[in-house]
Amino acid sequence: MPIQPYDLAIPILPSRSVNDTVSFYKRLGFEGGPHGLDSGYAIPRRGAVELHFFTHRELVPAESSAGCYIRVLDVESFLSLMLNQPSAQHRHPAHGCS
Repeated sequence: MPIQPYDLAIPILPSRSVNDTVSFYKRLGFEGGPHGLDSGYAIPRRGAVELHFFTHRELVPAESSAGCYIRVLDVESFLSLMLNQPSAQHRHPAHGCS
């Protein structure tokens, strides 16, 4: 039997700070962190969702076209979780924490 029973695409996204990005996603229920062999690379997971981030210190989030669409089963709960984070409007990646 194959390791995974379906085809899969995993985004590899830029991050100004892998540690800040990992902290953000942990607050949203993701697990994982910087890779053991490369602290400039991280793999947070939440259920079947897996994201990869690499360090890109010169990244300007407002000028980046990088992105990923995450489809969740309970959007209201996920949105509530996001909005209840400390300084949510200023600390998510779209506003420059990663």
